[in-house]
Amino acid sequence: MLVEQYDVWLFQQYLLKMGAKLFDPFNISALSSVPKMECRILVHTRDMSLIHCIPNLLRLKRHLVVTFLTFDSLGQIQLNKPSVVFPRAGIVIMDLPSLVSCKSGM
Repeated sequence: MLVEQYDVWLFQQYLLKMGAKLFDPFNISALSSVPKMECRILVHTRDMSLIHCIPNLLRLKRHLVVTFLTFDSLGQIQLNKPSVVFPRAGIVIMDLPSLVSCKSGM
């Protein structure tokens, strides 16, 4: 577990040095306020089974500036070779608990 925490820290430090900014998925309105912004949500492959836990997943997926990517290692990010998780025009199939918790107009 300690190695994984160090990997996350190392990964975050690399992205910050490259000029990346942290994004709060609970504050989607920030996406519209910055012109010409590109938002990449990076998910490690070992965490793909938890992708449904990303806050505001459906709203983020519909946003044109947001791209979901998966990676195995920092090297994959450094070489700009992450894999796209949700290609444009893809669909998300929701499970029953998600449907029950959805409100009209979401």
